[in-house]
Amino acid sequence: MKITVSRAELRTMIAGFAKIVPGKSSIPALGCVRLDIRPDGLVAHATDLDQRASYRFERPALEGRGSILLPFHLLKDYAKGAPDDRIVLATDGRTVYATYPVAGHSVTTTLLCASPADWPADEGEIPTAEAEGFLAAFRRVSRFTSLDASRPVLCGVHIDPSGSGDRNATLVATDGRRLTCCNSLKLDLGTTGGKDDKEEDAGVVVPATKFLAWQGLPGEASFGVSRGKTATRVCIRAGSWTYVVKTISGRYPNWRNVVPGEAGMTHRIAFTDAEASSLRQILPTLPGQDAIALDGADGRLALRVVDDAGKPLAIPLASAVYEGGGCRLLLDRRHLLDALDAGFRNFLFADTVSPVVSRDGIGGMHVLMPMRDTGKPPVAESEPSHASHASAAPAPATTTPTTPTKQTEKPQEKNEMKPESPNVQTPAPASTPQPSPSAAALDALQASFEAAKTKLREAQSALVEVGASLRDAIREERQRRTEAESVRSTLRKLQSIRV
Repeated sequence: MKITVSRAELRTMIAGFAKIVPGKSSIPALGCVRLDIRPDGLVAHATDLDQRASYRFERPALEGRGSILLPFHLLKDYAKGAPDDRIVLATDGRTVYATYPVAGHSVTTTLLCASPADWPADEGEIPTAEAEGFLAAFRRVSRFTSLDASRPVLCGVHIDPSGSGDRNATLVATDGRRLTCCNSLKLDLGTTGGKDDKEEDAGVVVPATKFLAWQGLPGEASFGVSRGKTATRVCIRAGSWTYVVKTISGRYPNWRNVVPGEAGMTHRIAFTDAEASSLRQILPTLPGQDAIALDGADGRLALRVVDDAGKPLAIPLASAVYEGGGCRLLLDRRHLLDALDAGFRNFLFADTVSPVVSRDGIGGMHVLMPMRDTGKPPVAESEPSHASHASAAPAPATTTPTTPTKQTEKPQEKNEMKPESPNVQTPAPASTPQPSPSAAALDALQASFEAAKTKLREAQSALVEVGASLRDAIREERQRRTEAESVRSTLRKLQSIRV
């Protein structure tokens, strides 16, 4: 058999398989790619036993039928070069001959590869149905999955099929402190393998894998589920790609229990798209800890932090809107950025210790637990207060306030959402001073920025001078060595003279 493919297509295959092929494995075949010549064309496969991906080449030149296994790292080497170059792979059974251009010359290498019989057996084809918008929705919520390996069921996206109509499926992700769901899909979670109705109604938990997060996949996909006797698998087809992954076993927590009702939520914060874009640039660069304070009063919103030296910094958010009787909301800056990046702009809350809820109007909802103020707010105590705490509106039925414990070491703590419990334990609100936004802080920030730029220029100039001095020293050393060698040569000539 003989295979001829372009380097451009080989690179596309490698980019996807890089998310699948393990770096190290006790099974040599898992570090390889299997190439199959079928009646319908050339298909490449990669697997790590828990997930497998297949790529169908669009324009290969094929001769014969059969399969070969090639090490993935060698295929990566073959893909280096001009995109239009052609790679030829031929085999007489056990030996593979790879021919490819290098610097205008054709090079042929001989490989002894593993037998295709060593490849793990496939589980068979899984029927799929059109799932418009699935990949976009999955990527949107998967950023909110947990990274805690001790809670594996939270490390994936739960697909809840209990809805009806054109939005029967809800994608849910949580890490215990925040929860995001998207109810804008129609998915068929039909079963095979004899599972009972109760397990079917429970939905599936799809791991948040690197392959599904890869932007190289086409936008539209089809989706299917196979429930076997030993494992449940999900199949996703997108363009030339077919991806199958084992779902995470275990029952997902009842996520609806932690979604608070919006009755009594008298505080509202709204960000514009422009303000969200600015915050993506500002928040990662601000000094201090992860906690930030959003102070709202008189329809305005200000962002406040404290730098490492304890100096307060206030940034008025001119485009943001606040509605309510005044508040200070402590949030993790990374959590706020994730919510903004996911498209959430309007945030409602009853008080500063209860869950914050945001809806996007197209089936998406985000629930975020604020951080707890333990007596050391992220702004100076000496600044004048301009807003009181949230009004004493009743908290949602899904929250139960508790008395905060005394903390002396950590200035802020994160409340944790517990999806398995209908109640979210949160501390009672405490009154803290509310500083007013100050334009002088922006001037101070600008001055600090300019000072940092000046210091950077000075350091750069000093490095240039050091480099020049180093070059001069090297030049002098070379000259000294040349002169010394000349003197030694002259001495040797003089010593060779006999009188």
